[in-house]
Amino acid sequence: VMESKFENSISKVNYIINNLSTEDYNKIPQNVINFFDNNSSDIFTQSEVIGVKNVMENLNSTDLKFLKIVDYYINK
Repeated sequence: VMESKFENSISKVNYIINNLSTEDYNKIPQNVINFFDNNSSDIFTQSEVIGVKNVMENLNSTDLKFLKIVDYYINK
């Protein structure tokens, strides 16, 4: 499991990945999906059912760095 300072960011990005369209989700390599799945906090996904829009509006710089990885595969 990753260092805890990244856990919240990884969890947010994992939440976003899991709410992508099937088409976009399938563009992301399985090892990248596994990284976010394996290093995200279960607490985030269970307790913060707040919607993708709210997650996207509250991204910090670390969240955006992890999200760039996902964006790379979706838009390449």
